[in-house]
Amino acid sequence: MPVAVVLTQTQTALARERSGEEYRECLTACQRAAQRMRGIIDGLLALARLDTPDSPAMEPCDLLRIATETVEIFRPLAEENNVRLEIRGSPTGCSGNSDMSAVYFHFHTSTLRVLVLKNEKTPMPFAA
Repeated sequence: MPVAVVLTQTQTALARERSGEEYRECLTACQRAAQRMRGIIDGLLALARLDTPDSPAMEPCDLLRIATETVEIFRPLAEENNVRLEIRGSPTGCSGNSDMSAVYFHFHTSTLRVLVLKNEKTPMPFAA
């Protein structure tokens, strides 16, 4: 839970005097947690908009297409940071609207930021 990370890191940092490097590590962990929180909040807000009466009408959509489009947007950033993106799945029909793409996009934006910050070298699956 990102909030728990921020609280733990700040409590640890404030418990006693630390070196500049130790403070930097705590702040980096807090930054990652805050970025995760931002992604979660953005996703939840987009999801909440799906339930409003004025949200766009539901229509057939394909999760694999949405995943493919999202991967193509992030591929240059991922490659620059040695993160390999993979799409696994097959065309999956569902009902949604334009906000559904935003929810999917925000979820994977948050995940990719964490991987890039952590300098992960493992593939990031985009499941459909």
